[in-house]
Amino acid sequence: MLRTTGVLLLIGLVWVATGWSAGAYVMLGTSVMVTLFSTFENPAWIMRRILAWQAAGALCALALRWLLWPLADAEWQLVALMLPLILVTVVPFLHRRTQNGSMDYVMILLLLSQPALPLTGSIGHSLAVVAGPLAALIAFRLVFPTNARRRRRHLERMMLSELEALASRGDSRRETLWQARLYHRVMRLVHWSHLQGDATHRVVDASLAVLTLGETLEALHRFASDERDPGTRRRLAASLRRVARLRQAPQEAAAALERLAHTLARRQRVELARQARHAAGLLRENQGFFGSGAHQATPASR
Repeated sequence: MLRTTGVLLLIGLVWVATGWSAGAYVMLGTSVMVTLFSTFENPAWIMRRILAWQAAGALCALALRWLLWPLADAEWQLVALMLPLILVTVVPFLHRRTQNGSMDYVMILLLLSQPALPLTGSIGHSLAVVAGPLAALIAFRLVFPTNARRRRRHLERMMLSELEALASRGDSRRETLWQARLYHRVMRLVHWSHLQGDATHRVVDASLAVLTLGETLEALHRFASDERDPGTRRRLAASLRRVARLRQAPQEAAAALERLAHTLARRQRVELARQARHAAGLLRENQGFFGSGAHQATPASR
């Protein structure tokens, strides 16, 4: 919304300030492209291809207007000279990879072609039509740029942020909502990893580690609400504070969970101790996912 509104306001102000007669074409092309493709996963990628097809349509329209149409003496001859340039798109329209681009080519060709005598139009107007998609491409590349990799990183940050929030303040009422969000994000992460050509099993393994760690944190908060021993409560609170800094120090969070597992084992909470130890092991195995500064393997993980 911010990108689209800002770009349209900027182009509109330039149009008003300069009084350029072709500004309407720039405004038309930009408004269509910047709104239509903003919701795509990688709008800059698709805009490059659309811009190429529209540039081809504009060049054909210019060649038609300045090279072929001056040879015609009647309007039916103008239409006859234009038809081959339209019918040639049948071939690219049959293939799914070039189907959308051929439609943009025909749209620009028809928009710029006015088969009527006397001939009208100018090179400036033709260039203005292509300037709209170019402005949209620049906006997609520079203003809130997004692609599959950026969306994937954003999802990963959201998952880790919710884990830290769970460590800081457990809320059993939101556990179902958290798991539903996690499942949805995992499906999107697998999708974008596949688009990038990365191994999807790494995303699945890291997501399972996030799920296990989240369930462990919920179990620890439930245990804390029933525990009466002050020493155990202090150790538990200290460990949760470490996990709340998961992205800054994932290794310290894993070590804190392991120390807490020993404390829980002494308190005869064997199952909870096993769960905490298992979460710490998964955290170490997927340390590249949990923190950018945790790329070096520790002796325990080796």
